[in-house]
Amino acid sequence: PIVKIPASKTAFQRAPIGISFLNPDLEWKTINRHSCASPGYTADELRQIKYDALVHPDDVQQMRDFYASLLHGTIEVAKLETRYRRKDNSLIDVEIRSALISDASGQAAYLIDIVEDITELKKARKLARETAENYRLLIENATEHGIFRLDEIGTIISWNPGAQRIFGYTADEVIGRPVSIFFTPEDIAEQQALKEMDKARREGRAEDDRWHVRKDHSRFWASGMVTPARDESGHCTGFV
Repeated sequence: PIVKIPASKTAFQRAPIGISFLNPDLEWKTINRHSCASPGYTADELRQIKYDALVHPDDVQQMRDFYASLLHGTIEVAKLETRYRRKDNSLIDVEIRSALISDASGQAAYLIDIVEDITELKKARKLARETAENYRLLIENATEHGIFRLDEIGTIISWNPGAQRIFGYTADEVIGRPVSIFFTPEDIAEQQALKEMDKARREGRAEDDRWHVRKDHSRFWASGMVTPARDESGHCTGFV
């Protein structure tokens, strides 16, 4: 039998995410449009195949264990990332969130699956990881330039080999200390470090040419630049 949808049929069909109802034998019974669009099948075609025919062969056992944990009452709600093989044989990454609905006697009645295509999201995550790794390698191998990060109040939170060579401090010696330790007493009195961070926050960058102080208290003339680090909402979380 077709599972009756408790909410509006129109809203169910127009939902911007895949929603489907499976019976305890894991056969699709009621399927919305988005559930069909991701794998490229029609609703009638999906009802004719078992769920494991849609999953990548390497992921079938994981999928069986996923549904077994729900049907056997081990858990009531579960989430899984897996791969679907589309009708055209291309692969997509999906996230499945499933919940078991029981009848009045406590027996399994049906499963509700919410399926989201996360192919582009996983690509973005991979790119972000690769970008972060490339950035880390760039910073760690930059020995001619001092590159370090500050939190939003000017505390040092990262330190590269170039900064160690230039200033004479190891990472353990400097992380957690204020950036003003590199400034001359005259610049500290004028709060130049705070002024540079304020300018960077307002204008996107702050450049300076000034005397700086090494660990051994010797001074050297250097050109520097401060840029703000921002989160996704644009809030300044620190400086580089």
